[in-house]
Amino acid sequence: MFAMTGFICFILCCCESRHNAVYELLELREDMKKHSAEYSQADWENAMNEYAVICQELDQMELTDEERKEILRIKGEVVGIATNSMAKQFLENTDELVNSFAIFFEGMEDGLNIKDKN
Repeated sequence: MFAMTGFICFILCCCESRHNAVYELLELREDMKKHSAEYSQADWENAMNEYAVICQELDQMELTDEERKEILRIKGEVVGIATNSMAKQFLENTDELVNSFAIFFEGMEDGLNIKDKN
């Protein structure tokens, strides 16, 4: 909690470019928390491009060890949200694909007449 309070003070007291990059990272995190389940492939590409730009800006800043730790924690949270959401979407798509293959192979068996004839 103390680290977060200090980080908020850091955001409020830092120069404009620092403020923008940190604010953009926090906004990206919040948007991903709220909406990542509905992200399309294009949304993910945009989010990851935005994340890369923000990280480049943050990496160029002179930060205290405490500021760097808090930013790294938030970066990790963003990557964790992305990984979790993309994995869920992949598994959902995989279920559909597996079901489609099962139906396809059932039809193939019918076409090849290799099903048991009872």
